[in-house]
Amino acid sequence: MPREPAEDEIFLRWYPVLSDGHRIPSGWRFDCPVCMKARRLSVQAMVGKAHPEWNSHCGCPRGDVRAALAKLGLVSARYSPRHAIDVDELVSIILDRSLPPNALRVLLLQKLGMSTPDIRSKMGLSKQSWGDVVRKLGLRRRSEAT
Repeated sequence: MPREPAEDEIFLRWYPVLSDGHRIPSGWRFDCPVCMKARRLSVQAMVGKAHPEWNSHCGCPRGDVRAALAKLGLVSARYSPRHAIDVDELVSIILDRSLPPNALRVLLLQKLGMSTPDIRSKMGLSKQSWGDVVRKLGLRRRSEAT
C-alpha cells in the first residue's frame, strides 16, 4: 500500500520544476506551466492519496495543463494526450471513396482517439455490420485481441 506523501516531499519535488512556489494554508501555488500566469496552479497534499491534487485557476484547458505537468515529470505520463490529430490524415480518410459509410465513421472515430468498445456502443452496430467494418478496415476481432 503506498504511503501518504508528506507535504514537504511534494513541495521539494514540485518547487525546483515549477517557478515561483508560494505557501498557502491549503498547500502551494505555482505559476501555470502553460500560460505562465502567476500563482494560477494550486497543489495540495490530500490525506489518503499517494499523489498531490492540483487545480488550474487560469482558464487553460485541464488537458493542456496535465500534458505540461507530464512533460515536466510531475504527473504520470498516462495523463498526457494519446496523440496529436493529423489533419492531413483525416482529410485523406474523408476523401477515400472506397470506404463504406460505417467503416469511414469507425476509422475517423479511432483516429480521434475513441476506443473500440466506445465506438461499438455509440454506433449501435449489429454483429453482422460490425463484422463488415472489421473486414473492410482489417481490424482484429474482439476474440482475436486477447
